[in-house]
Amino acid sequence: MTRLSKAEVLTAKSPSDNDARGSEPHFHYCGLLVSAANSEEWNLASQEGVPWIDLKDPARGALGKPNLELATAFAASMRNQNQPRWSIAGGELSEWDCDSDQAYCRILGSTGHIKWALAGCEGRFPWQEQLGRSIAYLAFPQQAILVHYADHLECQAPDWESVLSAAHRMGTRYVLIDTGLKNGRGLLDHLSPTRLRQQVTQANRLGLEVAIAGALGLEQIPLGQSIGAAWVGVRGAVCSDAGRTSPFCQEKLQQAVAIVRGSATTDERRETHHVIG
Repeated sequence: MTRLSKAEVLTAKSPSDNDARGSEPHFHYCGLLVSAANSEEWNLASQEGVPWIDLKDPARGALGKPNLELATAFAASMRNQNQPRWSIAGGELSEWDCDSDQAYCRILGSTGHIKWALAGCEGRFPWQEQLGRSIAYLAFPQQAILVHYADHLECQAPDWESVLSAAHRMGTRYVLIDTGLKNGRGLLDHLSPTRLRQQVTQANRLGLEVAIAGALGLEQIPLGQSIGAAWVGVRGAVCSDAGRTSPFCQEKLQQAVAIVRGSATTDERRETHHVIG
């Protein structure tokens, strides 16, 4: 498949666009994704029924890659607990070594996912070739999650259309919209809900699910469902204080789970079996 042009990305439609839902986003249920930093946190998230648990090292940036020993233990734990969805942060693709880092891909088996972001890639790094080589180590290309930084200009990362085109061409299933610089500015400081809804629609037309993240507070979790996103990701919002490197607060984690469950209608909860089953 050849790379889609910017115009083709904006107008492309998947077969699902022919059904009764037309061009509206068709991933109705918005699930909760929580990023854990250690075994205590991922076990707590599992205990509280978080449908997607992610592992990262928040002290190493937006998509801090955890050490391999911890990642291996996490993968084993997620498989033993039969966790519906789980992922590992792979860091920035420009810092990824296909040879030495392929062990992260192997521990995913056929069920885990890995996230790669693109800071420093725009105009200075052959990131699409690197992405193709990295995906080749996965059991399925759908296990890769490509990250678009809403603050891509400050991060020297590719724009939305370039990321979307690459995700579609590589056969991935998910795109995450996040912020690269954790400097007090969140997702909504860079993108309006209207623009986010447009991006979700574009991705859905290509058969891609969208997750949103980026310093979202508990009160902003319902935004995910209102714009048609499939997932909303949090970390700082469920930590014991405002810092994203502090440990989880169980009460806040319970609140996040309750907010997502409370915002779903009966029909959307029924669709959960399709989305996260």
